[in-house]
Parts: sequence; structure tokens; C-alpha cells
Amino acid sequence: MTLDAFAAGKHVLCEKPLTMNTSEAEAMVGLAREHDRFLMEAMWMACHPVIRALRDPARFGTPRQVHADIGFVVDSPATDRLLDPSLGAGALLDMGIYPLTLAHLLLGEAVELRAVANLSPSGIDLDIAIAGRYPAGATAALTASMTSVAARTASVATDRGTLTLAPPFHHPDHAVWTPLDGEPEIVTGAEPVIGTGLGNEAVEVARCLREELLESPLVPHAQTLTLMRQMDDIRRDIGVRYDADGA
Repeated sequence: MTLDAFAAGKHVLCEKPLTMNTSEAEAMVGLAREHDRFLMEAMWMACHPVIRALRDPARFGTPRQVHADIGFVVDSPATDRLLDPSLGAGALLDMGIYPLTLAHLLLGEAVELRAVANLSPSGIDLDIAIAGRYPAGATAALTASMTSVAARTASVATDRGTLTLAPPFHHPDHAVWTPLDGEPEIVTGAEPVIGTGLGNEAVEVARCLREELLESPLVPHAQTLTLMRQMDDIRRDIGVRYDADGA
């Protein structure tokens, strides 16, 4: 559908993850540039005012650890997109992308990622745990599940204190900053959260189109491709493969 939209001369906001693997994502980005069209992955978390407010080392210090979990019980037919391997099924691509993106936004590009997973008989990841090492020795512990009701919480430990994101962490209405020597304080964004945050994503797309940008600085193509490569590597680590991956 995205490729057809480019062929018709349309700009595109495409649901995350952008594609099922890196090669498909690179092809999509290339086609957007070929057609001189705007393309943005719909990673609404990166446009969320509260999440954006956390990226302030002058206020909160240097992030050293990120913990994040997300999940819900998937009780659907085998043909559902979350369970059908031909549709990119599994906890990683649908849910795990949120903890991975949070760690990327706050810690930078991962230096090393390792994962373990519980696989279904059809070979998709039902539950996954990811350990990450990031620049300057920062670390992350990230989980996603399709078999359990996760708390959907996240915390960020810095060299000055702790940030706790209100659940659901990928679109929180606030965070709490607890400095090492001080009282907890509520953290909100520089602008209001519109709805659950999807409205802020829509505002960002509209701004980019008005300014004739071909990609958003909040969700740049390089970031989308980096996270796609990470998920490809993680899938190889846990033994999950899609037909779209080729031979």
C-alpha cells in the first residue's frame, strides 16, 4: 500500500514497524526518495511530549540503565496478524519495538544486543527478553510478551536519580523524577499530550509537510533502519524467520 501511495504521488505515514525486515525497509526509504515524497514510520512514542521531555541530560543527568516491559495476552485465531508468521507475527515486531525504541532514544545506538525467547509451535516469539549494551557502558533490560499481562512500566536510572514512566510507558501522561537528594517531581512535556499521543504524531507529520521535509527529525529514516536492523539481529539470535527474509 505504501509503494502504491508513492507511485500515486502521495506522502506516507506508515505503521510501525515499517516493514518485516531491513531489506524491505531500505527499499521503501529508497522509493520515497526516488519519488521525492515524505515517509515516516508511525513510531508515535518518539513524538510524545513526555518521552521527548526525558531526553534532557542537563536536567536529569546521564542515563545509565533503562528497564521497560510491555505485553498483553493474545487470544486470537492463528490467522491473526499477531500469530500468523506470514504477517510478521510475534512479540518483538509488534511490542518489543517500543522498549527497543525507548532505549535507543535515551541511550543511543546499541553496541550489543542479546535475546532469549519462548517460541510457539509455528516458530514465532511469544515472549522475549533482550539485554542491551549501549555507548559509554549504559545497559538496558527489555521484555515483551503475548502470553502475560505486563505492567507496561519503564524506568530510567541516571547518574543523578531515577525517572519512572507512568504506564503505559510508551504513551504516558507523565513521568516522575526522583533525584538522588531531593523530592520526587512530576515531569510533563513542553506541549500538551493530544489524545493518547497519536495527535502529537499527526501534528509532527503536518509540520513536516508544511516545511516540505521528506523525513521527520523526531523519527528519521536512519533511526527506523537502525531499529529494523536490531530486530533482524534479534530474530536471528532467537531463531525466528519469516518467508520475507528470503533464502
